[in-house]
Amino acid sequence: LDGGASLGNVVLVDDEMDVRRALEVLLRPRCKVLAVAANGPDAMNLVSSMERIDLLISDVVLPGGLSGLDLADAVGERHPNAQV
Repeated sequence: LDGGASLGNVVLVDDEMDVRRALEVLLRPRCKVLAVAANGPDAMNLVSSMERIDLLISDVVLPGGLSGLDLADAVGERHPNAQV
């Protein structure tokens, strides 16, 4: 996270509150938009509703029946230029 370049529109997904909060503190100043979710279904709603996603940062194992890999596939389909 060095340099001053924006990360753009970022989706952050992690079910552990402490991890989420720490990453939010690090990422928020560098993001145009930072959307945060704690489980797979909430994250999928974000992915489906956001007009643009530049970066997905996700835990692989998530509660709610959807994994980080499922989210990565969805982001790749809807936002093909996004980094995962």
